[in-house]
This record gives sequence, structure tokens and C-alpha cells, in this order.
Amino acid sequence: SHKLQFKQKNSKLDFFYLTFEEKFARVKGYFEPINNIDIHLDGKSYASANEDDLVRIDYFDNDYLDYDVVY
Repeated sequence: SHKLQFKQKNSKLDFFYLTFEEKFARVKGYFEPINNIDIHLDGKSYASANEDDLVRIDYFDNDYLDYDVVY
């Protein structure tokens, strides 16, 4: 399982590997600050909610799901 950190800047949401402090994904299209993020237990999708009451469900693509972290 991946340890993740999230940062929001402008209309983009960036995902980081917490262990390596390395950005691995960016999601565009957020126009209000994000209040909550929750990753599904299977690790394949996440839901986010922002200040304008928009709830968004996104799925990680296969590049993320197939990526093996090398320590």
C-alpha cells in the first residue's frame, strides 16, 4: 500500500508519495478549496469534497495501480 500526501494549489490537486516526498500525480479541475479526501479501501479510487459542496469520485489509472515502489 502507498502512503500518500495531498496538496492543493490553484485548481490542481497534487498527490505525493509520503515516504519519498515525490509527486506522482496531478488532478485538475478544482476551483474551491478541498475540505475532505477519502481513499477507497481497495486503493483504486478516491472521493473529494470542496467548499462549494461538490463531491467528486475519481479512479486512479493503471499506471498508478501497476506501479511498484522500490525502496
